[in-house]
Order: sequence, then C-alpha cells, then structure tokens
Amino acid sequence: MSSSYQHGVLVAFTAGATSGVITTVAFQPLDLVKTRMQATLLYDLRSTQAARTLPAAQRRMLDVFVDIVRREKFLSLWNGVIPSIQRCVPGIGMYFATIHFLRTMVG
Repeated sequence: MSSSYQHGVLVAFTAGATSGVITTVAFQPLDLVKTRMQATLLYDLRSTQAARTLPAAQRRMLDVFVDIVRREKFLSLWNGVIPSIQRCVPGIGMYFATIHFLRTMVG
C-alpha cells in the first residue's frame, strides 16, 4: 500500500474524529435533556407518590432545559461529554476511514 493511500485513510479518520467531537459537544445539552426526561419518566412510573412537578410525559424539553440551568449551572448541560466523546469519536473516525478504504478499493 502506498503512503498516499495510508495518508488518505489517516485524513479520513481525523476528519471523522473531528466531526465526532464537534457534533458531540454541540448536541450534548439535548442528549442530557433527553436522558433526564427518560430518567424522570422511569421514576414517575415506579413512584407510588404523586410527583411534585408535572409528570415527565407532560414536561416539555424546554422546561427540562430551563430547570437544569436554574438548579445547576449553565455548564452542567455538558455533564457527561467526556464519556460521549470517548464513545463516539473512535466509531465515527473508523466509519470515515472505512468509507475511504472501500471507495479507494472499489473506485
């Protein structure tokens, strides 16, 4: 295999990894809100007492978002971003590198 081919695979992997970091950081607040809504819904279903707030099924994403910012701080919207990056970046990098490999071999 030529060095230009290996360079291309490395560039594709780096591009994929970079896009993984950017999308993970950009969408982490939405992922956190989704996770909180799912966790609250599970708690509401298991709870025998009435919830003090609206049931999770009736809360909107914006309500959960505002609640997180009020009770915690704005930067807490990015809680859990490191594990998300560790999970997504290698996978997306490998995806881009594999696409480059297959296009090079086939085309």
